[in-house]
Amino acid sequence: MADVPRFAALGVIASMQPLHAPGVHFPLEPTVSRLGPERLPLAYAWRTMRGAGAHLSFASDWPVCPVDPLLSIGAALTRDKLSPNCPDHRQTLMETLRGYTVDNAYAEFREHVKGRLVPGLLADIAVLTGDIEATAPEAIREMTVAATVMDGVVTHGG
Repeated sequence: MADVPRFAALGVIASMQPLHAPGVHFPLEPTVSRLGPERLPLAYAWRTMRGAGAHLSFASDWPVCPVDPLLSIGAALTRDKLSPNCPDHRQTLMETLRGYTVDNAYAEFREHVKGRLVPGLLADIAVLTGDIEATAPEAIREMTVAATVMDGVVTHGG
């Protein structure tokens, strides 16, 4: 636990995959038993890391887990605590989207070029079939991509 504040102080980027948390895409066992009760609160500790000021860079880790970011976004919003003694590491929607956009751009030292929808920055855009902010967290994984725009060109749907 003493090392957690060092993440932000040292500028370490925590690369996390929401589908890796036990009980989401993978079963709870044997991970929970192998970690043991003393280490379990720091397992997949998204909330703890973010609270310490660390950047969380979210990804899928394909081909280990599905590449569909909507599955991972849903997982980040809805994962259960690993035990009653563990913190709730779920993320808000905006924190999760930040992990896939701004913090990923930061991880490649390109936050001045991309990662946010502002004039002058690069922007590849996915248009979803619904309003992600109005969709229940449990239902986000059911959404689909209606269109994509890359480098100003519609590359899917439209």
